[in-house]
Amino acid sequence: VKLLFDRLAPTFEHTLVNHLEYRIPWTIQEEIQIMFPKTELELRMLDLGCGTGLCGRLFKEHFPNSTIIGVDLSSEMVKLALSKGGYTEVEV
Repeated sequence: VKLLFDRLAPTFEHTLVNHLEYRIPWTIQEEIQIMFPKTELELRMLDLGCGTGLCGRLFKEHFPNSTIIGVDLSSEMVKLALSKGGYTEVEV
């Protein structure tokens, strides 16, 4: 599984969003904004299976003072998540 996601990493996000119409991160972000409307909160979030970091980037926009940690089994996904920002830390 790790090798599959390593191979898919370069096109993963584009394929999910543009071809498969993946919208889960935006749906989660909307629900979190309803639950926690104050953006100055300092939340601690853990994103398991963070992939290329879609959720991390969206959450960081709304909660810039929060600690957001991403974890993924694919080292190539982790590299992309780190390069795109949003996470305080990303681990394999």
